[in-house]
Amino acid sequence: MSETSGTGRWRVSPRQVDILVLLSQGDAYKAIARKLNLSPATVAYHVGRMQQAVQARSVPALIARAFLLGVLTAELLPMLGVDDLPLDGT
Repeated sequence: MSETSGTGRWRVSPRQVDILVLLSQGDAYKAIARKLNLSPATVAYHVGRMQQAVQARSVPALIARAFLLGVLTAELLPMLGVDDLPLDGT
């Protein structure tokens, strides 16, 4: 369902927003599929449709465009506390 309208707005489904949030947290397709009770192929399909809609060549580009277009916002992402941050860079 991900597409742009004639006004240039990007329309995404609630499921696609869920996928974007998990992608932005670094989750792999298999992990996203498990968390959302989908198949990895379905996750890949949604990601591909979203990339096509905003002409993003990579997942990082997709996430960046989602932020720039207001689809992803800080309110949608859980905040990490200091204790949650990795100290070894992983």
